Amino acid sequence: MADSEPTNSIPTPQLKPAELSALAARLRARAESVLMRDQPEQQRDMLTAVSLVTRLVQLQAEIRRAADATEDETTERHLRELLGGTEDIPATGTPMIISESDTHIVIAVEIAKAMLVAHRRLFVELIAAADERSMRR
Repeated sequence: MADSEPTNSIPTPQLKPAELSALAARLRARAESVLMRDQPEQQRDMLTAVSLVTRLVQLQAEIRRAADATEDETTERHLRELLGGTEDIPATGTPMIISESDTHIVIAVEIAKAMLVAHRRLFVELIAAADERSMRR
């Protein structure tokens, strides 16, 4: 029973930090509106929710920084799983062909720094594989 598989069968969509911040702003605006003046308990609850959502955004940023800084693959994977995977990383841009020959194509691709960090191991393994092939020749 104590495995690392998620217990819910339907994955819950993860809110991005910007969406969470916008939610906190909407909750604060509602809590501070004149509509809540005669409902102090509900106003207090909404302000508590605002502080919790704000703290969640801060914790996610700290976890993301820790995942980016660690050299241990297991720790990095675990931290990124806590963040809900890498779905929050922006997509890459379309490649642009710089030059082309019969055997090679030179391309440029705009990639978010977060994408590079998230896939650092992939790039390291690709470089290592290329080095091994060149040494065999």
